[in-house]
Amino acid sequence: MTPPRYKDAKYDDVPENVKACFDKIRETRRGIYIHGSVGTGKTHIAYSLHNYYTKERKVGDEVHKIHRGIFINASELFSEMKKDFDRKDKEHPMEELVQSRKLLFIDDIGAEKLSEWVISEFYLLLNHRYNEMLPTIFTSNLSPDELSERLGERITSRIIGMCDVVRLEGSDKRL
Repeated sequence: MTPPRYKDAKYDDVPENVKACFDKIRETRRGIYIHGSVGTGKTHIAYSLHNYYTKERKVGDEVHKIHRGIFINASELFSEMKKDFDRKDKEHPMEELVQSRKLLFIDDIGAEKLSEWVISEFYLLLNHRYNEMLPTIFTSNLSPDELSERLGERITSRIIGMCDVVRLEGSDKRL
């Protein structure tokens, strides 16, 4: 579900260099790693792409949205991973995420402190998507080198290997 702040984010809001990468995802099977300073619009761009990728279908007088992508904040994702470790019921959201072939959006990667177990589980998710050539859109405040210091070379190598890298310049738009 798109948060109210981003429900009106439109494809027209996306910079041309990001559009160029996004428009060829189906043929290249490559995702996008969007990075830049705090407030440069990375999350807004990601939601603009997600909203664009969401299909609307009219049934009678009602408009239904068919989400063809999954959008998750990295901190929420890692929190779910931690919950999976202790989960006794049969539902494991991470299993569903790993099995999904939908376009995956992971927002704000690298902002959190992670345990070795969570990094290991995240590696499994990324490795699966890398091997299956399932495009993923990432946003981060971290450059690829900084991401490598934070999450390790194995994870960063897969992210950069499966994505076009786009750096956003500019000042904090929220200020």
